[in-house]
Amino acid sequence: DMVHLMRQIIRLFDEAVREVTLDVPKGLPHKERKKQRALKQRLLRKRLRPILTVALTAFAPGYESVCVLMLEGVVSQLRDPDLVLQTASVQRLTTRLERFVNKHSPAINTLLELAVTEGTPKTTNALESKNGLFKPFSRLAKSFLLTTGQAFFAGVALMENFDVKERGIHQETSAIQRAGVNLDD
Repeated sequence: DMVHLMRQIIRLFDEAVREVTLDVPKGLPHKERKKQRALKQRLLRKRLRPILTVALTAFAPGYESVCVLMLEGVVSQLRDPDLVLQTASVQRLTTRLERFVNKHSPAINTLLELAVTEGTPKTTNALESKNGLFKPFSRLAKSFLLTTGQAFFAGVALMENFDVKERGIHQETSAIQRAGVNLDD
Protein backbone atom coordinates (compact mmCIF):
# COMPACT_ATOMS: atom_id res chain seq x y z
CA ASP A 1 0.00 0.00 0.00
CA MET A 2 1.58 3.26 -1.13
CA VAL A 3 0.14 5.29 1.75
CA HIS A 4 1.78 3.04 4.34
CA LEU A 5 5.09 3.04 2.48
CA MET A 6 5.12 6.83 2.40
CA ARG A 7 4.19 7.04 6.08
CA GLN A 8 7.00 4.68 6.97
CA ILE A 9 9.53 6.76 5.04
CA ILE A 10 8.31 9.96 6.72
CA ARG A 11 8.56 8.22 10.10
CA LEU A 12 12.17 7.21 9.39
CA PHE A 13 13.12 10.79 8.51
CA ASP A 14 11.34 12.23 11.56
CA GLU A 15 13.04 9.69 13.79
CA ALA A 16 16.45 10.69 12.41
CA VAL A 17 15.79 14.32 13.29
CA ARG A 18 14.37 13.48 16.70
CA GLU A 19 17.26 11.19 17.68
CA VAL A 20 20.07 13.52 16.66
CA THR A 21 22.84 13.62 19.25
CA LEU A 22 24.90 16.57 20.34
CA ASP A 23 28.55 16.67 21.43
CA VAL A 24 28.94 19.70 23.69
CA PRO A 25 31.46 20.63 26.39
CA LYS A 26 30.63 19.29 29.85
CA GLY A 27 30.46 22.69 31.51
CA LEU A 28 27.57 23.90 29.34
CA PRO A 29 24.31 24.40 31.28
CA HIS A 30 21.30 22.20 30.49
CA LYS A 31 19.35 25.08 28.98
CA GLU A 32 22.17 25.88 26.55
CA ARG A 33 22.57 22.20 25.61
CA LYS A 34 18.85 22.08 24.88
CA LYS A 35 19.16 25.17 22.66
CA GLN A 36 22.11 23.66 20.81
CA ARG A 37 20.24 20.38 20.27
CA ALA A 38 17.16 22.22 18.98
CA LEU A 39 19.39 24.19 16.60
CA LYS A 40 21.03 21.00 15.34
CA GLN A 41 17.59 19.41 14.84
CA ARG A 42 16.40 22.43 12.84
CA LEU A 43 19.51 22.39 10.66
CA LEU A 44 19.23 18.64 10.07
CA ARG A 45 15.52 18.95 9.25
CA LYS A 46 16.39 21.72 6.78
CA ARG A 47 18.97 19.45 5.10
CA LEU A 48 16.70 16.37 5.06
CA ARG A 49 13.51 18.11 3.83
CA PRO A 50 14.53 18.28 0.12
CA ILE A 51 15.66 14.64 0.21
CA LEU A 52 12.36 13.58 1.80
CA THR A 53 10.51 15.54 -0.88
CA VAL A 54 12.32 13.54 -3.57
CA ALA A 55 11.44 10.28 -1.77
CA LEU A 56 7.75 11.22 -1.62
CA THR A 57 7.75 12.47 -5.22
CA ALA A 58 8.84 8.97 -6.27
CA PHE A 59 5.34 7.73 -5.36
CA ALA A 60 3.55 10.47 -7.32
CA PRO A 61 1.64 9.68 -10.52
CA GLY A 62 3.91 9.74 -13.55
CA TYR A 63 6.97 8.47 -11.68
CA GLU A 64 5.87 4.82 -11.57
CA SER A 65 8.68 3.56 -13.80
CA VAL A 66 11.46 5.25 -11.80
CA CYS A 67 10.10 5.03 -8.26
CA VAL A 68 12.63 2.52 -6.92
CA LEU A 69 15.48 4.27 -8.75
CA MET A 70 14.52 7.54 -7.08
CA LEU A 71 14.48 5.83 -3.68
CA GLU A 72 17.93 4.39 -4.33
CA GLY A 73 19.04 7.90 -5.31
CA VAL A 74 17.72 9.19 -1.99
CA VAL A 75 19.83 6.60 -0.17
CA SER A 76 22.93 7.72 -2.09
CA GLN A 77 22.15 11.37 -1.31
CA LEU A 78 21.94 10.52 2.38
CA ARG A 79 25.41 8.96 2.17
CA ASP A 80 26.90 12.13 0.65
CA PRO A 81 28.66 14.14 3.41
CA ASP A 82 28.47 17.29 1.28
CA LEU A 83 24.65 17.23 1.35
CA VAL A 84 23.92 15.96 4.86
CA LEU A 85 25.91 16.05 8.06
CA GLN A 86 26.79 12.39 8.76
CA THR A 87 25.50 12.08 12.32
CA ALA A 88 24.72 8.71 13.90
CA SER A 89 21.00 9.26 13.34
CA VAL A 90 21.52 10.03 9.64
CA GLN A 91 23.68 6.94 9.21
CA ARG A 92 20.98 4.88 10.94
CA LEU A 93 18.38 6.47 8.63
CA THR A 94 20.50 5.57 5.61
CA THR A 95 20.86 1.92 6.60
CA ARG A 96 17.17 1.60 7.50
CA LEU A 97 16.04 3.24 4.26
CA GLU A 98 18.41 1.04 2.26
CA ARG A 99 17.02 -2.10 3.94
CA PHE A 100 13.50 -0.77 3.30
CA VAL A 101 14.20 -0.27 -0.42
CA ASN A 102 15.91 -3.66 -0.77
CA LYS A 103 13.05 -5.43 0.99
CA HIS A 104 10.11 -3.70 -0.70
CA SER A 105 11.42 -2.81 -4.18
CA PRO A 106 9.98 -5.90 -5.93
CA ALA A 107 6.57 -5.31 -4.33
CA ILE A 108 6.66 -1.59 -5.16
CA ASN A 109 7.54 -2.32 -8.79
CA THR A 110 4.78 -4.93 -9.08
CA LEU A 111 2.18 -2.70 -7.44
CA LEU A 112 3.02 0.28 -9.63
CA GLU A 113 3.19 -1.83 -12.78
CA LEU A 114 -0.26 -3.27 -12.07
CA ALA A 115 -1.58 0.21 -11.33
CA VAL A 116 -0.39 1.46 -14.71
CA THR A 117 -1.23 -1.57 -16.86
CA GLU A 118 -4.33 -2.97 -15.16
CA GLY A 119 -5.64 0.09 -13.35
CA THR A 120 -5.54 -1.55 -9.91
CA PRO A 121 -5.66 0.80 -6.92
CA LYS A 122 -2.43 1.72 -5.17
CA THR A 123 -4.07 2.06 -1.77
CA THR A 124 -6.47 0.10 0.36
CA ASN A 125 -8.61 2.99 1.55
CA ALA A 126 -11.76 0.88 1.71
CA LEU A 127 -10.10 -1.57 4.07
CA GLU A 128 -8.64 1.24 6.17
CA SER A 129 -12.01 2.93 6.51
CA LYS A 130 -13.61 -0.34 7.66
CA ASN A 131 -10.86 -0.83 10.21
CA GLY A 132 -11.38 2.75 11.32
CA LEU A 133 -15.08 2.03 11.83
CA PHE A 134 -14.53 -1.17 13.77
CA LYS A 135 -11.67 0.03 15.97
CA PRO A 136 -13.76 2.11 18.43
CA PHE A 137 -16.38 -0.65 18.52
CA SER A 138 -13.78 -3.30 19.28
CA ARG A 139 -12.51 -1.30 22.23
CA LEU A 140 -16.03 -1.09 23.61
CA ALA A 141 -16.75 -4.75 22.95
CA LYS A 142 -13.77 -5.92 25.01
CA SER A 143 -15.78 -5.21 28.15
CA PHE A 144 -18.77 -7.26 26.95
CA LEU A 145 -19.43 -10.94 27.46
CA LEU A 146 -18.78 -13.12 24.41
CA THR A 147 -22.42 -13.37 23.33
CA THR A 148 -23.04 -9.68 23.93
CA GLY A 149 -19.90 -8.77 21.96
CA GLN A 150 -20.98 -10.95 19.04
CA ALA A 151 -24.41 -9.35 19.04
CA PHE A 152 -22.78 -5.93 19.16
CA PHE A 153 -20.59 -6.65 16.12
CA ALA A 154 -23.56 -8.19 14.31
CA GLY A 155 -25.39 -4.90 14.85
CA VAL A 156 -22.43 -2.92 13.50
CA ALA A 157 -22.25 -5.19 10.43
CA LEU A 158 -25.98 -4.81 9.91
CA MET A 159 -25.63 -1.02 10.11
CA GLU A 160 -22.82 -1.17 7.51
CA ASN A 161 -24.95 -3.31 5.19
CA PHE A 162 -27.83 -0.82 5.22
CA ASP A 163 -25.64 2.30 5.14
CA VAL A 164 -26.30 4.25 1.93
CA LYS A 165 -23.04 5.56 0.48
CA GLU A 166 -22.94 9.32 -0.16
CA ARG A 167 -19.96 9.40 -2.52
CA GLY A 168 -17.79 7.19 -4.68
CA ILE A 169 -18.70 4.66 -7.34
CA HIS A 170 -21.44 3.13 -5.16
CA GLN A 171 -23.12 6.46 -4.49
CA GLU A 172 -26.73 6.30 -3.24
CA THR A 173 -26.69 2.50 -2.84
CA SER A 174 -26.25 0.19 0.12
CA ALA A 175 -24.42 -3.13 0.33
CA ILE A 176 -27.77 -4.95 0.41
CA GLN A 177 -28.88 -3.26 -2.83
CA ARG A 178 -25.55 -3.93 -4.55
CA ALA A 179 -25.76 -7.60 -3.56
CA GLY A 180 -29.20 -7.83 -5.17
CA VAL A 181 -30.96 -8.92 -2.00
CA ASN A 182 -34.70 -8.28 -2.18
CA LEU A 183 -35.87 -7.46 1.34
CA ASP A 184 -39.52 -7.89 0.38
CA ASP A 185 -38.96 -11.60 -0.23
